[in-house]
Amino acid sequence: MISDCIDAWQECGKFKAIIQPGCTFVLWPIASVASVSMRTKQLNVNTNTKTKDNVTVAVQTAIMYQVTNISNSQSLF
Repeated sequence: MISDCIDAWQECGKFKAIIQPGCTFVLWPIASVASVSMRTKQLNVNTNTKTKDNVTVAVQTAIMYQVTNISNSQSLF
């Protein structure tokens, strides 16, 4: 287990639990383990838009996001 990632246990495609460090047995055809990064990530978005006076403007936006403990089950999907 990497220190900046958490492992999530999925059973039949649904979130089941966060796997804690240690020995864990997973029944493979039914269950799987997905790793979720806890690092802060950046998404650069370029947007072209037109103003009221018909001028085209290009805007670059940097969106920074991070998975927190509250939203771990939602971050997989």
